Amino acid sequence: AVVVHIFRNPAESAKSLLARDRLETSLGVPLWVFYNRNALTQAAPGAARRVFVEHSELMRSPFSTVAALQTQLRALGVC
Repeated sequence: AVVVHIFRNPAESAKSLLARDRLETSLGVPLWVFYNRNALTQAAPGAARRVFVEHSELMRSPFSTVAALQTQLRALGVC
């Protein structure tokens, strides 16, 4: 299995949670840590193959980011 992990800057994530849910930053950052730690340790346990995509790059340049992801996945024999 290959896990594709899209990650976001914790400060950006906390800012988004504040705007959307009025969740204070003091809670938003620990929530980011919790979810990302779980994603890295619980998603496909033992999976040695992981690909990381930065959320801001995906938003800034979706086509080139997806093309780069496709290149990485091809190199891993996925597509």
